[in-house]
Amino acid sequence: MTPLEKMSLRTQKQTVHVLVPRHDAKCAHFGDPTCRRCKCWKYIYVYQGGKDKTISAKTRSWDKAELKAREIRDGMDPVKKLQRELEGEKERRALEDVTIDSALDRWLAAKKDEAEATLTKYRTAKKKIASWALSRGFRDLKDVTPDSLDHWKSLWSLKAKSVTDRMGQSTQGRLLEKIKAFFRYCVMMGWLHANPSANLKAIKPDGVQTLPLLDGRYEEVLKATYKYDQDMRPDDRFGPELRAIMELMRWSGLRVGDALLCKRSQITGNRYGLRVKKSGARLGLILPDHVIEALNNLPPRPTVDPGHFFWSGKSSYKSLLSQWERKLKRLNKYLAMKDYEGHPLDFHSHQLRDTFVVEHLLNGTSMEDVSKMIGHKSIRITEKYYSAWVPQRQAALEQKMIEGIRKMGATVTPSNS
Repeated sequence: MTPLEKMSLRTQKQTVHVLVPRHDAKCAHFGDPTCRRCKCWKYIYVYQGGKDKTISAKTRSWDKAELKAREIRDGMDPVKKLQRELEGEKERRALEDVTIDSALDRWLAAKKDEAEATLTKYRTAKKKIASWALSRGFRDLKDVTPDSLDHWKSLWSLKAKSVTDRMGQSTQGRLLEKIKAFFRYCVMMGWLHANPSANLKAIKPDGVQTLPLLDGRYEEVLKATYKYDQDMRPDDRFGPELRAIMELMRWSGLRVGDALLCKRSQITGNRYGLRVKKSGARLGLILPDHVIEALNNLPPRPTVDPGHFFWSGKSSYKSLLSQWERKLKRLNKYLAMKDYEGHPLDFHSHQLRDTFVVEHLLNGTSMEDVSKMIGHKSIRITEKYYSAWVPQRQAALEQKMIEGIRKMGATVTPSNS
């Protein structure tokens, strides 16, 4: 651009033009700063407030450069600038009117590729958030404040007035994680400018307590199933099934849900192959003869699918789990067990899984192998729950070493330390 042309432009208050100040050496239009047909790099000349600058349009297309120049012109136009601000404000208000229910639906839909067990947890969290919002009269996301969330969190306990707020500390911690994830998603989607749950303090889970049924406790629970049948109506006597479930869990380390879904086709001889519902991990287990016998000798029931041992094949997983958990908990009526400190001990199904793990550890199986046996994703998870039993395991190994030394004819005097 010549000095005369620049002077002409500066007589205007502001201007924006596409230019080709430099052509390629072989360009046929060399010297023409306004050429639209050449493929040389395009620039944008901007003059505003008595100052000028030339910036690269980062394109060789005149039309594309013109679009960028138009954006700059619009940004300099006070009327269009005001119009954009008004449109932006309108859009922000529309976003702030996103309802909690619609946001929860979108959030859950975004989790569709998760494992079914994980999806179930998200569905539960969705119901709790929706129920709480309804109880507070909250319709839109903008209604939720840090104070309202903190107040809701303070109500959670095992003795909460509202049934939906009754939960132990571990469950509270998991729910809070889901609540925070939901509001992070809302911020990411642009529905909220700030996360109202961001500063809520995390809830530490209950102290991990592993309670294997050792020292005759497992046998006590098995005996209770016979007392259970004596007290029940003929159509509600499920002693054989309860014993089969317990034997399967105790000798496989499965969670109760996986045991209840066991199919006849998954067992070949003593081998049992399955995919764990919670993690999706594939397991190949070996079951003792008496467990296979207990399963195969179950009486046929019209409410149980012939291809399964415990499930009708029609009810939901949650319904199946609740049905048998209720029966297992009833066994406590016939039990008077004590824990390792002499306190009353209630039986629950996860103790059977604990028994499997701890028995293996005490008999010398490595923590890594046990972790694979029970389908944990990481050995760290196994260590979290069962590391307290490592000293007992070490003591058992030392006793075996002592017995071996003595059998070989040598003497050993173990210290008390």
